Amino acid sequence: MAAGVSLWFSIRVDFVATALLLVISFVCILSRDFTNPIVLSMLLNYSLSIQSCLSSLLQTQMSLETQMVNAARCMKMTQVIQEKVVEEDGMLDGRE
Repeated sequence: MAAGVSLWFSIRVDFVATALLLVISFVCILSRDFTNPIVLSMLLNYSLSIQSCLSSLLQTQMSLETQMVNAARCMKMTQVIQEKVVEEDGMLDGRE
């Protein structure tokens, strides 16, 4: 199930990155007469790396969340009340 959720998030992040790249491209096309072409080319170049940055951010966030859940489970396990141990002769061994 975790692989399915990860794949679903990955597709959503790719969609958001593509939509953002589309908006940036249209802004560059519309402002080509008013802005320096070097600035526009740098904007397009840096906007192409948005998808990989968003994907790595998502993977880091998912990994952090998984590790936090594991730590929370460990803390809950330390708070579980221990059962009393009964020896073979039916006597309690003194642990509480």
